[in-house]
Amino acid sequence: MEEKNKIVLIVPSYNDKGFLVAFIDTLFQSIAGAPFQVLIVDDHSTDGTVEWVTHNLENYVTYIRPEKKSYFTRAVNHGITYALQNINSDYFFIVNSDITFTDYWGAGMIGTSIEKEAGIVGATLLNPNGTLQHVGAFGKGRHIDINRVQTRFFDGYAPAWVTGAAMMVKREVFLEIGLFPILVGEPVQYDASDREFCKNAVMAGIGIAVSPTILYHHTLQAESYRRAMGQYNLDSMSRADR
Repeated sequence: MEEKNKIVLIVPSYNDKGFLVAFIDTLFQSIAGAPFQVLIVDDHSTDGTVEWVTHNLENYVTYIRPEKKSYFTRAVNHGITYALQNINSDYFFIVNSDITFTDYWGAGMIGTSIEKEAGIVGATLLNPNGTLQHVGAFGKGRHIDINRVQTRFFDGYAPAWVTGAAMMVKREVFLEIGLFPILVGEPVQYDASDREFCKNAVMAGIGIAVSPTILYHHTLQAESYRRAMGQYNLDSMSRADR
């Protein structure tokens, strides 16, 4: 086991070098407020990501690749499994590469977990224009205050689930309920894996809360890029490689 870090960030990546460069820049320029380690799970990128990480981040991140292409949810699970076995941390932060950080993001997310006794914590995700993108949801997608101007803080708000784009999970939660659910035999992104994971947590008595910690999520820009790169199954429009 390595020296203990409070947080390990698990970052799934596939042919998104441009987003990953910006992600790393904003991450290391921000004040986390807690010690952290970065684990990039590269799902066999072909866009120069490997070379960029090797030449620029060798001493700053842990970089792994599954033996074969895993697709998004399996890549996330691969990272979680690796971290459980090799990285000594209290919190696992599942986070997309199209996220921009703000100061004290780590302290804020951990603070919510401790204060609200929540095993799963979601960030207050904003669109680049400052409107609310995600602060938790109910059912299959009934989001709270979506696309509205932020006028209040969601400190400890308890939704049914939070998005896997920025989800912090206590280590003990994975040990108790397992990894993110996947569709057996289907090589596509299971878009409900974060929702189903949270559902399993609630059934096990694990609390979920939203932190007032603000992060920016460039999801529309990223999704346009991924569609242009052919990272979708055109028949179902399900996200395939991502």
